[in-house]
Amino acid sequence: MSKTTRFWMFIGILASLVRISSAVGQSTNAEPAFDLTVEQRQWMENLRLGKEVGPSAAKLYYAQVKPAYPLFYEAWSQAEPALKIQLLGFIANRRMPRWEEVLHVAAADDRRELRVEALRYFQYLDADAKTIGRLRTTLGDADREVRWMAAKALAQMPAAVVELRAEVKSWIENPDVLLRQPLLANIVPSDKVLDHVEPYWLAALANPDAMTRMSAAEGLQRLKTFAPARLRNGVVEPRSEERGKLCDSLLNLMIKDLGHADAALAGASMYALVALGSPALEQRIVEMLSSDELPARARAAEVLRKRKAAFDPSLLSPVFERGDETLQLFVCGTLGRVQTAACAPVAAKGLASKHPSVRQAMLYTLENLPANVSGPILIQALKHEDPNVRRRTATILGRRRDTDALAALDHVAELDADVTVRDAARRAAAIVGGRDLAKILVDRKQLLEQTSERPVRKFDLAPGGIPIDVEGVMQIDSHKQLFVDDLIVASIGTAERKAHSFRKDPRNPIFEQEYPWERQGTLTFVSSVHYDIETRLFIAWYHSMLGAPDATKGELGRTPLIAYSVDGIHWQRPLIGQKAWVGSKTNNVVGTSNNIVPIPAAKDPTKRYASYVFHPEKNALAVAYSPDGIGEWTEFKAVCGGGRDVVTACRDDLGGGYFAFMKWRLGPWSRRSAWAAWGPTPDAMTRGPINITADLTDDQGSANRIAAAFPTLDYFQPSQFHTEIYEVTPFIYEGHYFGLPMRFDVSGRGGGNIDGITDVMLIASRDKQGKQGWQRPAGSESAPLLALGRWGEWDSGQIYGPNGLLVVDDEIVFYYTGACFGHEPEGSKSDGEGNSAYRAAIGRATLRLDGLVSLHADDTEATIATKKLRFLGSRLQVNAACAQGTLLVEMCDAAGAPIPGFTFADCDPFIGDALRHVVSWRGKSDLSGWAGKAMQVRFRLRNGDLYAMQFTIR
Repeated sequence: MSKTTRFWMFIGILASLVRISSAVGQSTNAEPAFDLTVEQRQWMENLRLGKEVGPSAAKLYYAQVKPAYPLFYEAWSQAEPALKIQLLGFIANRRMPRWEEVLHVAAADDRRELRVEALRYFQYLDADAKTIGRLRTTLGDADREVRWMAAKALAQMPAAVVELRAEVKSWIENPDVLLRQPLLANIVPSDKVLDHVEPYWLAALANPDAMTRMSAAEGLQRLKTFAPARLRNGVVEPRSEERGKLCDSLLNLMIKDLGHADAALAGASMYALVALGSPALEQRIVEMLSSDELPARARAAEVLRKRKAAFDPSLLSPVFERGDETLQLFVCGTLGRVQTAACAPVAAKGLASKHPSVRQAMLYTLENLPANVSGPILIQALKHEDPNVRRRTATILGRRRDTDALAALDHVAELDADVTVRDAARRAAAIVGGRDLAKILVDRKQLLEQTSERPVRKFDLAPGGIPIDVEGVMQIDSHKQLFVDDLIVASIGTAERKAHSFRKDPRNPIFEQEYPWERQGTLTFVSSVHYDIETRLFIAWYHSMLGAPDATKGELGRTPLIAYSVDGIHWQRPLIGQKAWVGSKTNNVVGTSNNIVPIPAAKDPTKRYASYVFHPEKNALAVAYSPDGIGEWTEFKAVCGGGRDVVTACRDDLGGGYFAFMKWRLGPWSRRSAWAAWGPTPDAMTRGPINITADLTDDQGSANRIAAAFPTLDYFQPSQFHTEIYEVTPFIYEGHYFGLPMRFDVSGRGGGNIDGITDVMLIASRDKQGKQGWQRPAGSESAPLLALGRWGEWDSGQIYGPNGLLVVDDEIVFYYTGACFGHEPEGSKSDGEGNSAYRAAIGRATLRLDGLVSLHADDTEATIATKKLRFLGSRLQVNAACAQGTLLVEMCDAAGAPIPGFTFADCDPFIGDALRHVVSWRGKSDLSGWAGKAMQVRFRLRNGDLYAMQFTIR
């Protein structure tokens, strides 16, 4: 900054101070220079005196009271650390007096949070020696996030990039792949940048790391490196022969990597070809459609689709002759988005695939093709040997209201050998034929009265208990003990904790759109599935993906609905008849379906069901009540303030009361995050700290996950890649508070929001109040609890959890929402409206009892020891899987000495897989003599998994 500039800035500040003095009434004779309200004057006085600085500054900032701006610097200088961050943002965003000085001082502060916040705005500073020097220093900062922010600021300051070009080269070669992203993807073009550092970006494009390759591609797109010509020094300059050869060699590498076995590397190459390609390149990609390498052929078609270039779908037919399951699914996904008549003959071949998943995926592809070519194929599919194909075909024909299929549907409804196919065809025929749907929907009253005809299922709330440490001895009583954390574990030896993923039901989606009011799909997102022991029924409160076309919509703009199931797999919609949908009450629409929590012990019969939402007008988590979970809902009442649009809630059967997760945003990315809330009654809760969030560790893996899902996504911007926590599903189980966060990998800006993919992770705590924080159990950091489907499958883009999980028939059951598109698809203000390819449905996934986390041992035998325990019971049960190994158990006294007769040598080895294996020693299992005494338990495990232990009463 020049001396002249500083002088005039000083004069401006003096003038502002004079005006402020007048405005706050210090000169009673002069008229105020600004038309300030009484409240604004008070806020300014508070700021000057250091009183209520945070609220006063925020009000002045958002009201844009410019006369107050000179007061902010002094307030910032005197503020506490947390408030300094807020004030820094205010000062920098409005370019208040001395804003450059604030940024430089903050960037050198001892507190990393302040350094990070300051670097967010560094790009707006002049690239003078002082700024460049500070960037050089922060690039070597001890904190990773500070270094990341410094690299991003540097990328947007061309003069600094050139001055620090040696550091730039070293940075791009940094072994921390995440730190390359902000520099490579955010580069701002200038003639000097092209002269001095462009080759570094070209070298990065050849890097096999997905984050590096895609970030370099975005940067090179900004630099227009691959364009036939670009503007330099005000003159249009054609691409030189040397640069042309280098670009061609790099594009050849991208084309070669289309066939790579690593899905992330192949996806990164696909993105680069889409972002950097040209009409001439398209011809080379078209030639790949004849490649003998089938993966390259399929991915080349996807590149052409993304570039909106035409190609011959028939060239993909060999994939269904020689390709594996994943590759066939991939082609299903591509054809389902191309949606031309020429895709139909290829789709017909897909229906003959030996893989059930491919046949199902191809049905959804056919649904999205023109009716004149796909209709005959679907009608023929009603005769397919696979009953699952026949059932889904009937459902699709009903959704499409294909009148040409009515006779065939009636025939199947009467004569098919499979009852589920007959039912699906009957429903579809009623919808297509315009028949009375009241005869198709289930009579709810009659259904509820048939309880005795239904099987009794083993249903367990399974809250367990949290062990208490009494003088160094953990009181476990008869509660089951998982091995998720070290609360009762002294050591695990050579074993390791292993997180286990849910298994998706092969019949998925088990619940999808059938009726007209289930517009574009069905969702359990922020809805609930429960099992009712009184009626012996599973009950699903769910939403349509879109609301009614006449704008009569429920919460979240969607229609709230209800369904019942005897087995949790096959679902029936009841005739509720209370709410009109497009003028008719013949439907299963209910008053609300948001986060339903049954309260069977409620003293007030009108409050047997609670529903939780975020109420924007109240700016609070809010609850309403109903006697039956269907109608007569009360007005929503505020529970606790704060939060955002997504909440989940459940009854706390472990600690008593009620428990919820609330959405929030924080940090430089304004990341979606979450906090917990709890309370003794449904309508009184207290918020905990915001401590469920993603960080740079999550960001580092985002590129690989996004690249692998590249075909699913419509928006792709590597400079935006990062991870957020979209929502958290609560699950209270065996002495633990579990959360299932929806990991949201952001891929770029979308149509009013951001695009990206979601899957499900795992967190746990023994303390719902968040005092100890929420931990990711060891082994769960990288593997998702529930992974996205493959491209072509119905859940390839998003997975969302419901309002809790169930423990039924010795399984943990997870009903989830899946979608085949990203968070914000192209050409839509909301989830895919107007494009039938964007559809959501409900899937079912299961896990063995206690199966979230195990202690795992391989060939090397591991010795696992508990802390001192005091139990109640007479025998020890273990949940273990070691069919190819062994498990031995030893009982020890409080000093750790093995008890004679109960040593490893005496133990009867367990070889097998059991949920409740009773441990025995030479045929004896009675431990009643040791109940109530301080004990230790040791395990020797080889080639197996130990999930849980429990002392039980015979």
